Amino acid sequence: MEKPYTALAQLLNCHPDEIAITTSSTTSWFQVFGGLKLKAGDRILTSISEYGSNFLAYLQAIKRQQVEVEIIPEDAEGDVNLEALEKLVAAGTSKPALIAITHIPTSSGRVYTHAAAVGAIAQREGIPYLLDATQSIGQMPIDVQQLQCDYLTSTGRKFLRAPRGTGLLYASRAAMARAEPATVDVHGAVWTTRHDYQLVPSAKRYELYEMSYAAKASYLTCQNGMLCSSTGFTS
Repeated sequence: MEKPYTALAQLLNCHPDEIAITTSSTTSWFQVFGGLKLKAGDRILTSISEYGSNFLAYLQAIKRQQVEVEIIPEDAEGDVNLEALEKLVAAGTSKPALIAITHIPTSSGRVYTHAAAVGAIAQREGIPYLLDATQSIGQMPIDVQQLQCDYLTSTGRKFLRAPRGTGLLYASRAAMARAEPATVDVHGAVWTTRHDYQLVPSAKRYELYEMSYAAKASYLTCQNGMLCSSTGFTS
């Protein structure tokens, strides 16, 4: 069952050990967001057209952890306003705890072509960058190295041609060294002593044990060339 990880890593231009296969894009996103050690006063920067489930998680974090959510304006072309983003990053007494945007918002269909430039700013400033690529993977080539995102989430049931109940997560090795998943079970961690555990040394730490193997195997369409040929990648 390692071939689906290899196929998705080829699609995204990353290492197979940076891929997790989950049950949905939202599950993947929550596993990342819920694992961040957010505290009162932490700032989250997000886009105007953020996905509803993601924004609901921000609202919960406002209530539970007293974080602050700030909206990155759009420019005249309807893209992320990079100048405004730079100002938001520089504002406040500390750097934002997270930049999280949706690559292609569900409600509009626009493409945030500045997603890679956002990644460059995040990397320069040492800010975690979470990109929701649910509507873009399978429609356009996605290269996580070029995007410079720490995390990328997507569903399988849309343009990857996988069935409902499939999702994926890219988590860079550097990001995995900084933060844990929101939840772990015996699939993603080893119970080492009475009071401690050890995460598995890959993005599988974000997965849970109960997962359909048939659904996971559906990602092999990438390796068979059915998907990769349509997105500019070759098997």
